[in-house]
Amino acid sequence: GLLVAAAVALGTLPPWPALPAAFAAIAALSVLAAVQPGLCLFGPALVRGPAGDRVALTFDDGPDPDGTPAVLQALDDAGMHATFFAVGERAEENPELLREIAARGHQVGNHSMHHRWPAILSPVGARRELGEAQEAIGRILGTAPTLYRPPIGLVSPFVVEAAEDAGLRLAAWSLRTLDGAAPDPRALLRRLSRVRGGDVVLLHDGRGPHGRIPAAEAIVDVVRLLQDRGLRSVTMEQLFEDEPGPTRSRAGLIGIVVRIALLALLLAGLVAG
Repeated sequence: GLLVAAAVALGTLPPWPALPAAFAAIAALSVLAAVQPGLCLFGPALVRGPAGDRVALTFDDGPDPDGTPAVLQALDDAGMHATFFAVGERAEENPELLREIAARGHQVGNHSMHHRWPAILSPVGARRELGEAQEAIGRILGTAPTLYRPPIGLVSPFVVEAAEDAGLRLAAWSLRTLDGAAPDPRALLRRLSRVRGGDVVLLHDGRGPHGRIPAAEAIVDVVRLLQDRGLRSVTMEQLFEDEPGPTRSRAGLIGIVVRIALLALLLAGLVAG
């Protein structure tokens, strides 16, 4: 954007269509970066672990007395572990359930204090949502989380900066089941059928806007599907144990390709103009 503006100022490029095309490309890239944290366009994130026989099931929006216990029981029965990204206010409402998650060997991550995604679009809001949840979860468990997944996975430069300043690693995903938006457990299982070793799977143990918790309803089948594929679920900490700090996964290469593609479109528009 700065290069295009400089070229226009120097008379190398015409204002039309150079500036509109540049602004459109920047806007498209910003929106894409915000809704797709796995592209790592704003900063590094944990997206996909090494291939093998391990995956990381992750559950957002709990702890929820109507969903979390069923998930915990199925994981216990299978000898598997997962990562639960807890909402701070729900952790305060269900402290014993949060302690039970940790006591059973699962990892607890930070999923903001109130799950209000517009709040994280400002520097103050991003820090407040992360910080208050970090304090609430740490107070209940005695140890604070090391991972942060912002509400609905939305990222911004403010979110990345807040997480880095707090010493947290951003947690994205490589396989999304969309169970938070669709109430049908069968649809969840169809999407999960694409799972492969190294995947970070996004599920929910908290009630979605549709009023159901599909992952809790289908958790026995979820575990069985993994077992049939020769896969087992571990915590994200275990899946990424060989990566000591925030690392751009291979999804980061996709982000680079996206940037190059947008730049190519921009230049094509300039040539055509």
